[in-house]
Amino acid sequence: MAWVNKNMAADLLHATRGVKSVWMQPASTIQAMGIGWLWPGYLACDKFHILAGLAGTGKTTLAAAVAATITRGGRWPDDTLAPTGNVVFWTGEDGVEDTLVPRLLASGADMSCVHILRGTYEATGKARPFSFETDIPQLSTALGRIGKVRLIIIDPIVQAVSGDANKNADVRRGLAPLLELAEAHGAAILGITHVNKGSAKKEPIDRVNGSLAFAAVARIVLMTARCALQLDDAGNAISRAVLVRAKSNISADDGGYEYGIQPTSVGSSVYPIATTALVWGEHIKGSAKEILALATEPTDFSGALGDAVAFLQDVLAIGPMTVPEIEAQAKDAGISSSALKRAKKELRIKSEKATGQGQFSPYLWRLPTAADGDGLGWGDSASANFSTFMPSPASMPGRGLFQPATPSMPFAGTTPVPHRDEFALFGMPVETDDGIGRGQMRSVEPLEPVEPLEPLEPLEPVEPLEPVEPVEPLEPLEPLEPCYAEVIVAKGVLDMLLGECRAMWARGIHADEASDDRIRRINQRAIDILLSEFSDDEITVYTRVLDQTNWWV
Repeated sequence: MAWVNKNMAADLLHATRGVKSVWMQPASTIQAMGIGWLWPGYLACDKFHILAGLAGTGKTTLAAAVAATITRGGRWPDDTLAPTGNVVFWTGEDGVEDTLVPRLLASGADMSCVHILRGTYEATGKARPFSFETDIPQLSTALGRIGKVRLIIIDPIVQAVSGDANKNADVRRGLAPLLELAEAHGAAILGITHVNKGSAKKEPIDRVNGSLAFAAVARIVLMTARCALQLDDAGNAISRAVLVRAKSNISADDGGYEYGIQPTSVGSSVYPIATTALVWGEHIKGSAKEILALATEPTDFSGALGDAVAFLQDVLAIGPMTVPEIEAQAKDAGISSSALKRAKKELRIKSEKATGQGQFSPYLWRLPTAADGDGLGWGDSASANFSTFMPSPASMPGRGLFQPATPSMPFAGTTPVPHRDEFALFGMPVETDDGIGRGQMRSVEPLEPVEPLEPLEPLEPVEPLEPVEPVEPLEPLEPLEPCYAEVIVAKGVLDMLLGECRAMWARGIHADEASDDRIRRINQRAIDILLSEFSDDEITVYTRVLDQTNWWV
């Protein structure tokens, strides 16, 4: 130990004297520490994570469910308890008001604990978009002010890299400030991204979009995939997906969970907002590659067709949509009409005429169901029955969001999404420590009847107020004498006339050469001006000024 202290002291001495040196510390002096977990095996404190998957697999909805679990200290699908804390969410793809907030509400998040990173204020007060390259110090300050930030979600993570997201050096340089931020605040960072199209046969971590550095820097890489549709006992199509661990440097890297993305709505019955919510399914064993292979994802289309397929799966996931709406959104997304039609054919999209508007009713597109009689399609309809698969999610009111996530309208009559500790999945009761299954109701003792309240004594009548005596009218004010300000006005008119005289003098006409008649005309002009602009009292003031001012000299 004396050798250790001697060498470390020497390094510090060199540093204080301005001499460059390296810092080495014997491992024997370093205290071992365990991993702090938000979700054991899946989300670790002060670590960087990746969540990757094809479009339409519900990555953002899954992230909203994860955020909701943390904000209310709920249970994960393995029944472990999440620590309660705040969540920061930055999105560069989805709309905050119409997409992200409804999904958080449908997931049952405590909205006062979700903070949406909207942008940065300059010192001048001007707002601008948040920059991961320059604004991390300000973000760190804000996280310290909020306190207990457990999770930071970045969607998509590629926008955190200011350089080329396909170059290893640029990605590592862009992610370095985020790693320092996570360590400084003990928060997990979850970066959402896509997988490369046409990469189904590759190793899972090689499918992550962009440079391999994204998966290399991440301590845990999670991946989603859509399963082939199945039937429930009632013959309805069930849309399932899987979440697997494709890589983990700090825990086991196998296994995963089934989940479903179910259409739902939040808000009041008068103004419902269509959205989606996640419901957890069974635990799955096996490696990521094995699970993804068994999931039998839909055909991995590539190019323009792949983009169109992913687009239709995404927009129709919450239910039918009119053809004009689909075509307008496809145009905005850069998808051609021909690619859209091909994708419709590949997905076996059903086209049906809406009812209620007669010949003006528009056509609707929807994903196929088992009831169509031509085999299962690529998704489920809004009427699909999930009751035998998982509980139906609902929503809860938002209470507040870097911007508090309070919606702009009231949400009434909503309840939190049920979780595994509140019901039995698939009709199977789950034993708890108190011996009561989570699918069973506790017996409740009846309440004692409440005694009726005694009627209140009637209030005594209030005596009427005495009438108020009328106020005597005020005497009229005497007119004021012309004030000095009026003299100034009159003097201004004289100054104007004096200017004319000076102009005559400048032309060689002197005062002694000017006739009395000309002076009278100039004076009469001043009087005419006063008559048209001023009162009799003001003209009297003018004449007094004229007497007191030898203005023609």
